[in-house]
Amino acid sequence: MRFALRRSSLVILLLLFGCQSASPPLTPSPTPQEATLRAGASSAAAPLLDLVIPAYMAKAPHVTLRRESGNSALLLEAIASGRDHFALVALQPPEGIWAMPVAVTGAAIIVHPGNPLRALTLAQLRSLFKGEITSWAQLGAFNQDVVVLSREDGSGIRRAFESQVMGEQRVTLTAAIMPSDAAMIEAVATTPGAIGYVSSASIDQGVNVVAIEGVMPSPRSLADGSYPITTPISFVSQGEPEGEARAFLQFLLSREGQTLIGQKYGRVK
Repeated sequence: MRFALRRSSLVILLLLFGCQSASPPLTPSPTPQEATLRAGASSAAAPLLDLVIPAYMAKAPHVTLRRESGNSALLLEAIASGRDHFALVALQPPEGIWAMPVAVTGAAIIVHPGNPLRALTLAQLRSLFKGEITSWAQLGAFNQDVVVLSREDGSGIRRAFESQVMGEQRVTLTAAIMPSDAAMIEAVATTPGAIGYVSSASIDQGVNVVAIEGVMPSPRSLADGSYPITTPISFVSQGEPEGEARAFLQFLLSREGQTLIGQKYGRVK
């Protein structure tokens, strides 16, 4: 009886050993191939890339991101020509360009740090940019001439400002034109009577931000629409993105990506 049990145990062990020996060897996961993405970012979208790139590169070290700067209109041309794989812009793309909103920004109204004004209505803002209000004293601020600054043609933030603030009215022809958010901030910070606008994600401590209709631009007020001058930041490409470009877009729309974006922008998810 004991011999039979031992023999049975030996048979079971041999069967188990045989099954294990027959199992195919484990193969390592293939290493992702090196890839380079050519990405454009407008002034309004550049801070978004700064927020997400470190985290994305940690997840996808095989990807190299080559950045191109420019206003939204120029970057849309780069997409149409195939020069860039994708771009992040603050301008509605033309028909034939694939687009997906990934964030919301706003036109933050900025003035010189010495200006005591802290709030404007949309009507007052429109009058300032039309050139109807020529001195800050007319608004009870300080005795300084108003210096109007605007962005160049092709800027997505300019398009949002003109459509949502100016309507059918034109910005005064005496307005000085700035080529980027950085140039706008520098000009406003060094010109006592200046007023201008930048993407809310570009604000720094060198200028004062003015509330519009009692609301300051913030990630929350941009996301819920309570701030009155907003525009989406869209991921655009020639067609529906594939491969590494698609993976990057999926990261932007993921919970982690939207949490990072929500530090300076309104979230879309």
